[in-house]
Parts: sequence; C-alpha cells; structure tokens
Amino acid sequence: MKNGFTLIFSMLSLSLAAVSPADRPLVSSGQLTFYLDRAHYLGHAEHTFLEFYLMLYADQLAPAEASAGQIFAVNVTTEISDLDGRLSARSWKTEAELSTLPEDMARLAIYDQWAEQLRPGHYRMRVTISDSVSQREGDIQFDLTVPDFAGKEKFGSDIEFISRFYDRATAGPFAKGNRTIIPNPSRRYGVLNPQLYFYYELYGLPAAAEELTITYAICTDAEEIVKSLPPQKIETAGERSAVLHGIDVARIPSGLYLLSILATNADASYQVALSRPFEVLQLDYFGLDWQLSEEAAHKAGQQIKYLATKEEYDFFQSLTIPAKAQFLTRFWRQRDPSPETLENELLQAIQRRFIYANDNFAWGKTAGWETDRGRVLIQNGMPDNIGRNYAESGLLPFEIWYYQQDRAFEFVFGDRRGDGHFILLHSTKEGEVRNNQWRQLLQRY
Repeated sequence: MKNGFTLIFSMLSLSLAAVSPADRPLVSSGQLTFYLDRAHYLGHAEHTFLEFYLMLYADQLAPAEASAGQIFAVNVTTEISDLDGRLSARSWKTEAELSTLPEDMARLAIYDQWAEQLRPGHYRMRVTISDSVSQREGDIQFDLTVPDFAGKEKFGSDIEFISRFYDRATAGPFAKGNRTIIPNPSRRYGVLNPQLYFYYELYGLPAAAEELTITYAICTDAEEIVKSLPPQKIETAGERSAVLHGIDVARIPSGLYLLSILATNADASYQVALSRPFEVLQLDYFGLDWQLSEEAAHKAGQQIKYLATKEEYDFFQSLTIPAKAQFLTRFWRQRDPSPETLENELLQAIQRRFIYANDNFAWGKTAGWETDRGRVLIQNGMPDNIGRNYAESGLLPFEIWYYQQDRAFEFVFGDRRGDGHFILLHSTKEGEVRNNQWRQLLQRY
C-alpha cells in the first residue's frame, strides 16, 4: 500500500488530466439569473443517467401578494436536440413557500432538480425559466456531451456539490436513498456556507464486501495542495457504492480550486480518481477590485449589513452590480487600519469572527453568523469575559458577555425555550435592545 502523500500526488496528476476545462456551472442570461449544473451517473440499457440542478434567488421573483410567507412559482422548460435535429422538450412548474420579509429575501433560494436518460453523444440543450407572476425570463443554451460508461470496469460518477442534506428521505426530486440532498449548482462555498458537502458514486466494485480507502484533497490549478484529509475507510457491498462527505473550507482563501478524490482497496486492484472544480468566496474576495456575480453581491450585502450604517447599507442595495463592486472596494479600504500594508487587518479579523460564529453558534438550520450571538461577535469582536449561567435556580440558561473597550458594556443572551437557541435579551450598549427586567423572561414555570 502506498503512503498517504504518494497517494495524494498520484491522485492529483490523474484528476487534473480528467477535468474538462468546460466543467463549470452555467449562469443564465436575460431578466432572471439562475445557476445550472449537472452530474453524470451510470444508467441502464446503454444510456447515461444525467441529473440537472438549478438554483435562483427569490428576490428576483414576484409573489402573488405581499405577506410574511408566500408561494413563489417559476415555469421551467427544457429542450434537448441531437445532431440529427430530433428534439425532446418538457415543461413544469416549481413552487416554494418562502418569507417575503426584505431582510430574508436576499438569501433565500429556490432549488430544482430533474433527470434525463440519454445515449452517449453530443446534444444541444436549452433551459428557460420564467416567473409565473411577472413573466420575467432567464435562459441558458449550451452544448452537452454525454459520456459513454459502457465497457468501463472501474469508474465513478461526477461529483455533485451540495448545499445541505438531511438524514431522511422526502418526496420530491432531491431524494437519494434514505437521504434528502439539496444541490449547490453554483459550486460556491466560503464564509456563509463553510462546509463543502459533496456526493458521488463508485462502480465496478468487487462483488464481495470489502473495505475501501478514500483520500480527499483540495488543490489549486498549479497542483498545490491547500487541504487534505486523513484517509477515510468505507465498507462496500455489491458492485456500486454511494458516498456523501464534507470538508470544512472556512480557512481556505478565496479562489478556484479542485476537489480530488481517490478510492482504492487494500491491494490496489481497484483504483478510481475523481475531480471537479469549485469556488471559495471569503470576505477577502470583497476587498479586491473584482467583478461581482449576482450571488457574490447577495453575500456581500449580508456581510456588510452588520458593519455598515443603515444609510450605507440602503445605498449599497440600490446600486447596480458593477457599482456594488466599487462600493465594496471603497468600504473595506476605508476601514483598513494599516492601508500601507497589503493585508487588511479588519477584513481578516471579521473573517475570523465569521468562522468562530459558524463553528460555535449554529442552531438547527440557522448558521452561526445569523444568530444574535453571531451578530454581536462580528460587530464587536470577542468579549473580554463571558459569564455562563446554565444552572441558576429557577432560571433558564443565559450568558452575559462583558466588553471592556472604550466604554464598558454588556450583552445578555437567554435560552428562553430551553432548546439551545440563545437570543439577545438586554444590552447596555447604545442602540441595542435594553430590558433591565430580563431575568423575568427566563423564569421557569
């Protein structure tokens, strides 16, 4: 058995050669912006099984009527033509019930997924989405090459990049076995979604149950490994196996990377290498003179909302995408405590705070940075002292954060429902909620 480093470098050389330069998520043109990605799997009867993944942000859509929660609907049309001009087409409606509160809309997304069974070959495909209310439309047209898996003995599917998953199956297109898997068609991860989740399948495994060693690495296009995991062991039974895994990318700088996977058995008679590119967007992305995508602008707005004044934030929201990029460059440079250096120390500090909040304050489906404790931490930094009171007689758990900065102040967070969700109850800092009777809110009845 080769050692781990030899395996990783062998995997990189195999994987980089296998990745198509055109293997990137697609972005629509038109009035609606949406992302489209796909993955190929082993099909039946000389066909390849394709899954298509779609995502668009809800603030582009018009609800039937304004309310706290509303149904949004889009019409999806797909057309596939082969080289002989034969055309297949279908249409359907996708609905989602989402909040329409302005503070929520910029981060809410609608996902969809569908499958096609196609013979290997070359096709032309078009995907169109229209808002059921406003009739605004987005469109993607692209060439589609379907690989031929026939005759291959040991191989794997494409890697599907994932937004989140649940260990239970639900009705609908996102079910895989006993899980529900929500795709990430943009393949973007970073400060707001620091866990890179992914799914893939291995084929041609030995029929008898056997242990596989899986090695994971993230590298640059120059084959520099920026992160690798210790070898993982999985048990297989049968000729195919499905794998779901994740890697924390919170500390990886912004940029384009390659996820590389190598699966091998004990005697190396089975060896499959998979690779696929993805992108990391951290806070450092928004301090540079780069062009923003729609998605990056959404994320940037969420991040500066904790740091900007209300006037700055409202002005940012009113700008076009190119103007938002210029605004963000000025925003971070003006707050750089040492502009004579290449680093922006404030930007780095804010990045560390986001990471800490996501690592320590997540609750249910709510990311750590979105919680009250996450907001306070990002805005004010780490407190000088924390009083944790989890067993005071007659009271539900609470924490008091003490700051000894220019002027001493404190924050009180309470777990009012006893479910681990701490909310801000009181603060002595100007502009924050103030309630000197906060202990009454934590009385056990």
